[in-house]
Amino acid sequence: MKKKNLLILVSVIFAMVLMVACGPSKGLVGTWVGASSNGYTYTLVLNSNNTYTETSSSGLTYSGTWSATGNTLTFNETTPSQHSFTLNYSLSGNTLTLYDGGESLVYTRH
Repeated sequence: MKKKNLLILVSVIFAMVLMVACGPSKGLVGTWVGASSNGYTYTLVLNSNNTYTETSSSGLTYSGTWSATGNTLTFNETTPSQHSFTLNYSLSGNTLTLYDGGESLVYTRH
C-alpha cells in the first residue's frame, strides 16, 4: 500500500512540475497570421526565448521581447522604435485574439 501511495505522490509532483514548466506562454510560442480591419495582414512570430517579430503586408517590421502573465501580453519593442505596450489576449486552440481597447485582432497559428 505504501508503494502505491508513493507512486501517486510522485505522479502528482511530476504533473505539477510539467504544468509550471509549460506556463501560459509556452502555448503562445509559434507563428501567427492575422488580418486587420484596414486590410493589412500581420505575421507575428513569438519565439521561445521571448523575442518576437511582427511583419505587416505594408512592409513594416517590428521586433523586441515579449512576456505573458495571466491573460496579458507585454511587448517591449526595440525596432523600429523603443517602447512597451500591454494587450489582453485569449488563446483557444490555434486561435490567438489580441485586444486593444475596443478593437481585437484574431491570429491563426501557422
